[in-house]
Amino acid sequence: MVFKTPTTTDRFTVAAVAGVLAKPRFHAGPKPKGVDQRRFIIAHELGHVLLHPGIRQIDQVDIRQTRNFNHYQEPEELEANYFAAELLMPKAFFQNDAKGIEPSWAAIRTLAERYQTTQSATAIQYVHCTKEPVMLVASENGVRQWFVANDYARDFFLNDEERVHRYSCAHELLAEDKTQSRASDVPAGAWFDRFDPNGKECITEDAMRARGSPFVLSLLWVHDAI
Repeated sequence: MVFKTPTTTDRFTVAAVAGVLAKPRFHAGPKPKGVDQRRFIIAHELGHVLLHPGIRQIDQVDIRQTRNFNHYQEPEELEANYFAAELLMPKAFFQNDAKGIEPSWAAIRTLAERYQTTQSATAIQYVHCTKEPVMLVASENGVRQWFVANDYARDFFLNDEERVHRYSCAHELLAEDKTQSRASDVPAGAWFDRFDPNGKECITEDAMRARGSPFVLSLLWVHDAI
């Protein structure tokens, strides 16, 4: 889904618009942990109000929605998520801020802090804005749930395995109960079709997991010819 970016180049105008999203008038359960989740939830619900006026609006939302970009969910929820991402991180500004930045969770956290929104939504926007061949894959309890890839990664396809491969950083986070893995080269076949998991072709994976959560996000970067 594509939304038009503001015609103004005044960053403070957009910041002021986003700033009114600081005080929610509905309940979120469980309670959002920070301003980033609150802002994204409110922007998400504002998307429903503007995009889906004919649908009854609820007064309680689930913060898990802030990390759900599964294309198999209800289309209204996905549209509201992308609306929120574009409202809080307009491509007109975000593309410039992300220019030349290599894919990593360290970089995503920096951008998320700058735009005061969630890391998962920031990673999605980064994938859409960077010129690096990169893909974001979400898994839960070791099973792949959804992915987002940009046009620069269009020649690469995830394999048919639903469970994350034992050679992946995502598997390492779950197996060793870690919350953050360093960026590491992993076999391309651990994720991609037409590659051998035991082969020499490698990609870079940087995986992130919230403390105590079975939900893992993996940034996959194809930065060398394979």
